[in-house]
Amino acid sequence: MLITVKCPGCRRRVNYWAADLVQVLGPEHQLHEPPFPCSRCRTREVDVSWSIPSPRDLQGLTVRRPVRQVVKWIWRDERLELWQKDSG
Repeated sequence: MLITVKCPGCRRRVNYWAADLVQVLGPEHQLHEPPFPCSRCRTREVDVSWSIPSPRDLQGLTVRRPVRQVVKWIWRDERLELWQKDSG
């Protein structure tokens, strides 16, 4: 099954294989909910549709596929205080 996401604002159109989205988003994700915000204009107001394309329809079609998962670490700065030992 092919999932097509269209942004009405910037007109970006992206195709995904449903099996890839299940792998990335999990099986509980609802089909009618957008998988991601638009990567161009960042809106979440996108149109989601699905189809089972024929081999002829697949000719020359671009489909976005996952390559690898990247873990992103979040860092914070901490100010260190110098402690003085009690003299005595």
